[in-house]
Amino acid sequence: MSNPLEKETEEFQFIDVRVAANFEKGHPHGFENAFCFNYVTEDKSTFKSKEDITKQLEEDGVDVSKHIVFSCGAGVTACISEVAARIAGAEKTSIYDGSFQEYSQKGKPDFL
Repeated sequence: MSNPLEKETEEFQFIDVRVAANFEKGHPHGFENAFCFNYVTEDKSTFKSKEDITKQLEEDGVDVSKHIVFSCGAGVTACISEVAARIAGAEKTSIYDGSFQEYSQKGKPDFL
């Protein structure tokens, strides 16, 4: 089966921001995992510094030079990662607002 997100390699990156255990139970084909709460303080009250976010994104394998599409369970926590990526300098970001909830019902993202 070919990857329906083949265009990801050069231009896009698809990131599922849910906790790893949920990601491993199922995720949209072609998405990678980078947990959204890695970019906020322990009490989740504010974002970490730009330097800390940039370092964490790099460790998580998120490439801010690409157009990053973020997904989560229902389209809410993906926004945390989108803001974090913007803080780190990403210029092109999107939210797959249907997220895993839609994907698990339809079998593919609605933007394909």
